[in-house]
Amino acid sequence: MKISLVLLFAALLQIYAIDTYSQDKKLTVKETGIELRQLFKTIEKQSEFLFFFVDSDIDGIEVDINVNSASIETVLNQALSKTKLKYEISNRNIMIFNDSDAQVHREKAKAQQGIRINGAVSDNFGELLPGVSVVVRGSATGTSTDGNGEFTITVPSDTSVLQFRFIGYRMQEVVVGSRRMIAVTLLEETTELSEVTIVAFGTQKKESVVSSIQTVNTKDLHVPSSNLTTAFAGKMAGVIAYQTSGEPGYDNAEFFIRGITTFGTGKVDPLILVDNVELTTNDLARLHPDDIQSFSILKDATATALYGARGANGVVLVTTK
Repeated sequence: MKISLVLLFAALLQIYAIDTYSQDKKLTVKETGIELRQLFKTIEKQSEFLFFFVDSDIDGIEVDINVNSASIETVLNQALSKTKLKYEISNRNIMIFNDSDAQVHREKAKAQQGIRINGAVSDNFGELLPGVSVVVRGSATGTSTDGNGEFTITVPSDTSVLQFRFIGYRMQEVVVGSRRMIAVTLLEETTELSEVTIVAFGTQKKESVVSSIQTVNTKDLHVPSSNLTTAFAGKMAGVIAYQTSGEPGYDNAEFFIRGITTFGTGKVDPLILVDNVELTTNDLARLHPDDIQSFSILKDATATALYGARGANGVVLVTTK
């Protein structure tokens, strides 16, 4: 709601500024025998006006003009008084056309001009989204939202359809219609489980391995302890962790992934990889949660196939910042 009100207010301010610009802007032009094409370029350099015309309508036409601090209407009335040309001002765009074929030339000029659309894209929580792809359906015309989630694009007509695409969100289509300010809310994509994910040397559907791989939010690893292994208990499904001593230097927590899979005196600890380097439990215990970028647990044969027998007791994958 807040974003919509801000955009609406900005649109009203923009419309007001556009409506008064043609009356407020004063031009000074003094030329004798100047071609219309050159006259239009001179006016564009002095102002924010843009001219649209058919080349054959103005070719070879020369005019005399002598105005001082005059409005655009005064300039055009004097310049076109001895020709068969007419003009039409729309916002800051000026269409020049032959009076005998006015309607056809108006349509051509409008097609060249296009419609400028401004807007913003946010998610369903109201957060603005940068990098969203904005494309006119059926054409190569497109842009993307900036760091503030805002975009500007020129479309051919009111019937144009804008397509909004962003990874992890549903594609949305919006008909331009009479709107010049558009606020779009993208919804998160909830059908990712049918996608294919890479597992070791093959591929499987994500729904078949989603319980085999668990990514832990690093915020959950912050505990009132200098030992990272003590943060595992109760934070990860399938991980059994317990601490047998609080004595400094001997306070590591014992932890197993989906129970103990090796009997006797064999190794029961999971494989620990920090930035793809195998480390010990002691090394892992001294890592600080603020230095960790991602923390994942690989639980069974599907997830640990790449590591062979070394991954029989599960794998702890840590990537540091």
